[in-house]
Amino acid sequence: CLVALAIVSFERKIVFKLNETGEFRNAVRNLAASAGFACKQRSGQLSRPEIAGITAICGRASFYRDGVWKREEERTMLLLDKIQATSFSPGEQSAVDFMLEQKEGIRDMTVKEIAAAAYCAPSTLIRVAHKLGFEGWSALKESFLEETEYLSHQHSGVDANFPFFKGDTDITISENLAVLECESIMDTFSMLDAAQLHKATMMLRHAKIIYILTAYPNHELTGMFREQMLRIGRTVVVVHQPLYAAWLMTPEDCAIILSYSGETGLLVEAARILNERKVPFISISNVGETTLARRSQATLKLCTREKLYSKIGSFSSEISVFYLLHVLYACLFESEYDRNVERKLGISRRVEARRHSTTSLLQEEEPEDTENR
Repeated sequence: CLVALAIVSFERKIVFKLNETGEFRNAVRNLAASAGFACKQRSGQLSRPEIAGITAICGRASFYRDGVWKREEERTMLLLDKIQATSFSPGEQSAVDFMLEQKEGIRDMTVKEIAAAAYCAPSTLIRVAHKLGFEGWSALKESFLEETEYLSHQHSGVDANFPFFKGDTDITISENLAVLECESIMDTFSMLDAAQLHKATMMLRHAKIIYILTAYPNHELTGMFREQMLRIGRTVVVVHQPLYAAWLMTPEDCAIILSYSGETGLLVEAARILNERKVPFISISNVGETTLARRSQATLKLCTREKLYSKIGSFSSEISVFYLLHVLYACLFESEYDRNVERKLGISRRVEARRHSTTSLLQEEEPEDTENR
């Protein structure tokens, strides 16, 4: 619905350029109304109250779906949040209450057993799954168990959003960050699915060019991944204009779309284009049910302990991203181990031959025959 909207500010005036569909115009008026401005139900040019309403809320509203303007944080719900926000019939609520009460206890229960214990029909479980956006009960159950297991993990008590406070000593800050980053890596590892990781590795192995689509703050992290891949002869492009790149990619390429929220507008649109053009891509996003994860051919989950913006640093999510990129590099390296060892060490001996150190631990040994390793 967001096609053909242009906002041009000039001499304190705002001009909206709309497409010809009434649906989009109504969406814009709903946005103004949500800011508390009365809007006339008419076609044609937007009124001043409508424009005022839009400018009052456009910094907070991120997307339009099902007739409602929603905020960014509403798109990135965990499944448990989505359950709490969804309206169910009495029978459906009974099934949901049983699921929330038993948590991992439903793992080995069949649909009939759960329905009997929740005093509802088996078809009720299917309706619950559909209301929550799943194709069926099995998909809902799998996602629910995965999220429940993740959220039940015990942490040290270091807050990922505020890992230190005013008055903390330097050594306390250092310790808290060490604990937080170690836990974040272990969290990320615990969510790795062997089948998804293997699929992602094979997608990268067979790709002619690997493109990385992400927001600007992640460019430094992905840049280091690009340099690592270069040293084993793989071409990686860190994209600054995701929509242009998406239209230029071919099915012989592969993309990695990295987004902590999993709902960044430009990246979601790029994912749609990639699906349309049959270009495979790997999503890296939070543990929730995200749009990017649903559209990708393989998905990897980030440690999800940080808020979107109420934090003093992205310590946890950045180390999680860094770890997953290292994992992808290592798995791809292993897929052609002998070739990559020969290439990597052979080039390094030539390029870095002048490097030296007086520390014995860093000193290089004489070259060995890699076949005898």
